[in-house]
Amino acid sequence: MAINIMLPEMNTDSESTKNLIINILSKEWPLSAKKVHYRIKKIYAINCTYQAIHKQLRLLTKRKVLEKDGKNYRLSIEWLDALKNFSDEIKKDYNKCGVAKKKPEAEEKADLKYFKKYRQSIASLLRTRVRGFPKLDCVRTELGESGQRIEVGKSGSAVKQVLKTGGTSLLLGPSGAGKTTTLTQIGLKACDSSKIPVLFNLANFNECDLDEIIQQKIFEVSGERISTGFIDENLKKGAFVFLFDGLNEITGELYAEKRALDKAEFIINQINHFGSNKNYSKNQFVIACRTNADPKSSLSATTFMLCPFTENQIKKYLLKRGLKNLFEQIAQDNKIFELCKNPLILDMTVNIYNSSKNLFHNKTKMYQEYFTNTIYGWESKNIKKLELIALDLEEALSKLAFQTITKGTHISIEEFLKTMRKNCKQMGLDKEIENKIVDAAIRSNIIQLEGTKCYFRHHSFQEFFAAKELFSLFNDGQKINKRTIGGIAGKKPFLEPLKFLSGLLEDSTELVNLLSGHNRFVAGECIITAKSIDKKTFEMNVKKLIKTVGERNLTNVWYAVDIINRIGSKATALVMQEIEKGTDPDLKRRMYWVAGGISDPGLNEFLVNRVMKETDEHNIVHFLLGLQESSSKERAFIAESFLGHQNPVVGGDAFIALKNHEQVNQRLLKKHGFDLDKLQQKLVSNLDATEFWERMHSILVLGKLKHGEVVEKLVGLLDDKDTSIQWYATLALCQIGDKNTLDLLQKALETQSKNKVVYQKALEAVQGGVTDRKDLAKIWSF
Repeated sequence: MAINIMLPEMNTDSESTKNLIINILSKEWPLSAKKVHYRIKKIYAINCTYQAIHKQLRLLTKRKVLEKDGKNYRLSIEWLDALKNFSDEIKKDYNKCGVAKKKPEAEEKADLKYFKKYRQSIASLLRTRVRGFPKLDCVRTELGESGQRIEVGKSGSAVKQVLKTGGTSLLLGPSGAGKTTTLTQIGLKACDSSKIPVLFNLANFNECDLDEIIQQKIFEVSGERISTGFIDENLKKGAFVFLFDGLNEITGELYAEKRALDKAEFIINQINHFGSNKNYSKNQFVIACRTNADPKSSLSATTFMLCPFTENQIKKYLLKRGLKNLFEQIAQDNKIFELCKNPLILDMTVNIYNSSKNLFHNKTKMYQEYFTNTIYGWESKNIKKLELIALDLEEALSKLAFQTITKGTHISIEEFLKTMRKNCKQMGLDKEIENKIVDAAIRSNIIQLEGTKCYFRHHSFQEFFAAKELFSLFNDGQKINKRTIGGIAGKKPFLEPLKFLSGLLEDSTELVNLLSGHNRFVAGECIITAKSIDKKTFEMNVKKLIKTVGERNLTNVWYAVDIINRIGSKATALVMQEIEKGTDPDLKRRMYWVAGGISDPGLNEFLVNRVMKETDEHNIVHFLLGLQESSSKERAFIAESFLGHQNPVVGGDAFIALKNHEQVNQRLLKKHGFDLDKLQQKLVSNLDATEFWERMHSILVLGKLKHGEVVEKLVGLLDDKDTSIQWYATLALCQIGDKNTLDLLQKALETQSKNKVVYQKALEAVQGGVTDRKDLAKIWSF
């Protein structure tokens, strides 16, 4: 017989009538209903009717919490036993943080045929998820800074490449880049190769063991309970591919041994433990994470970076959706074209176009239009005109997103229903409308269910709706002061909502001013998405970012450069002004780097006049570095003019800039008398130069060119007396990615008596697949 485990609150200040009844009957029994009513009024001074107490007594008796003997009531011994058993079960597992292991509700199986059944079920489920979506066959493998593009039919698909790598892999990409879709496709491929894929969102991670995760996921998909002993046996054989999604979505803390632990850090440590554990090391782990939450320095993994769609991929996708002619309209507007390189936004663009024939170059406006079409489109098909709920649904979802965003993407269905009920009550809606809103949220596919959890269909949808709630606070005239904004700006989950908020506001001046004093980078991000902003506020914040470009903290420098590049043509005047002023040579040099990365035709004439006449080769190289990191092809001709430069560093950087823009061909190289072999020889000889600048940039260019013959020389430079040379040599070794590098570093670590710390850091960086300066700085700041 099922027992209702109703837990009493021993706090006598509780206002729960049921708890007061349990507390009274725990001290004195048996008592009649009248006596219970009398004691509640006398002891707790609560004015309640006898009928109300009698109703609660009958309800508790029905739930087997109380026993009735004639007119008298007492606590049920059966309930007390069940309560004791319940507490004993919790206590067994409560010496650590996390969730208690669930007892199986059915017989546990130990047969390979049940794994086969699960594999068939999960393959069917995964095919449904990716149906109609383009295969994301372009990734950049982090074996070199410029990366390597993998195309179907040439060197194999990205999915094959990740599976082939084995061990632990980190799949990086911005919001909407296709990380979850790629994980799904890896899962499908794993099924074909007789591996057992386990797709798990890390937002649900609570110090689970691998066998618990496997058991949980197999039961959810196929309804079978596999014994932990049989799972452990197959773990040791390496039968599983773990696909961990949403590393960036983890928020909050865990509590263990009376101290708080950062949940994300704890989970990364657990994943590292899984990968290094000899019982688990034969299994493969693939972890997806947003680029801006990149944990490469603390996660031992080979890194893969998802690339934006190419022009050809966009055309193929539009053809698949029956919109072959839409590409011409997208390509006419550079802002729309750049947005559509993101798979999620391309998919949203197609849906919007099919509904309204509109295209948008503003990301926030695109999200707004997408949800307008989704919500009102669903309503028009399912709701009678007299019962319209779209506005209420939008408001309820906005409140839900804002209230749950710091808890992560996945919340329990119970919390979802409780929060939605509370929000609908605040909105003054009746029970019938509340039910329709909950039904619409799920049936319109904005909210999705998975087991006992639910979540917004994409993390960015949750962020957008949270921004809508912030937007309503601004519009309702509620006072959002500097302290409030400061609290939000300091929390990672609110970065994207604040960017969306800036795009929703007609004028973002007040928001940017409030953010400016707390976080210059978040203020800069909001400038990018703003519809309108006061000129004075704009210039003040861009100047702050320009000043940051001259700082010694390289992480801040790179972030500031990236934001100014994305602000683009609006920042051109201030960038040119700083270059022309040139009072600080180091800042001027870095501003050439910034200018090279800004996509603005209006900047071309200025740069041609300045860069082509530059006598300072440092400045030319920094411009070429900016051009290498830019997506703009407009100034490739400037790089071409430096191909035959007498300084091999300048020529090498010009070659890399052109190569990144797919402008390099043999005819062009022959025209300028460019010989890559001779260039590399000159760069190698520069490694013995006395001038620091020549040595440093020669190392950088050789790294980008992936010149494998220089690996031994670079390992030798780790003994250099200049720590910066050691650092750049490490970066170049990572970028070259030669298979002999690890052996050389390991040997040097064992034989060399000095600089062991340097060799250890270099070994850690190469093993971790680090190729970006920002990531190396996390391991080894200088």
